[in-house]
Amino acid sequence: MRKTKIDIFISEYCRRFRIKIFTDPKLGKDDGLCYPTLNEIHLSRKYSSSKIKLAIVLHEIGHIKVERDSKKPYNIFECELMAWNHAICLHKKYFDKSFSKTQAEYMIKCLRGYCRS
Repeated sequence: MRKTKIDIFISEYCRRFRIKIFTDPKLGKDDGLCYPTLNEIHLSRKYSSSKIKLAIVLHEIGHIKVERDSKKPYNIFECELMAWNHAICLHKKYFDKSFSKTQAEYMIKCLRGYCRS
């Protein structure tokens, strides 16, 4: 399989910050998770698009950053919101543009799932 520009960015960024990336066959399409204390991100095998994959990876990186910098406990919605905010900032920094409409819609869908918690 040919690596995309986004795959190369993800690999290089994670190598630079010593974040380990794993493909997890148990994860569903457009899914990801992280273990901040282990500095690991687990990714699905399938994504709707490379833009969605990038948004998810940046979000999981956000979780690692929030966990590292956290001085107090946050509720789950606050953690999710901070991780998405970090993802948006990283996207702007490295790609010099905001999330696309597709990425923003995915983020909102994810956040809605946590509104009840």
